[in-house]
Amino acid sequence: MRFAITVATVVPNCLDVFGTGDEPPAGRTAVLFVRPAGASYFYEQPLHFPTPHSWQARRVVVGDQTSPGRRFELHVFLVSDAYAKDLAKHDGEPHSVPEVPGKLLTSAAVTRTDEIGNC
Repeated sequence: MRFAITVATVVPNCLDVFGTGDEPPAGRTAVLFVRPAGASYFYEQPLHFPTPHSWQARRVVVGDQTSPGRRFELHVFLVSDAYAKDLAKHDGEPHSVPEVPGKLLTSAAVTRTDEIGNC
């Protein structure tokens, strides 16, 4: 099944992101990154697959207090479990990644509002 992101084109600072796609095979993890347009990727979190063919990422942070009006891209990459484990050391903090060593599964462009959202 192809991966897709279900998200509005205008989003608050923090939101839940959902999509469709199958859980990766053993040894691989699907990970969400947020990327300011034209900049490095920022690790966000691994995806959770609560039901077949669907995924979610809760409390995704898009930008910071200076970001309203800016464009961002949400990217889902398929990476090795070892790389995902290394990224998990940065859970809860901004972590810049210039290049992601994995396969791009899907992406979506969004624009940030000045709303806080659900963090």
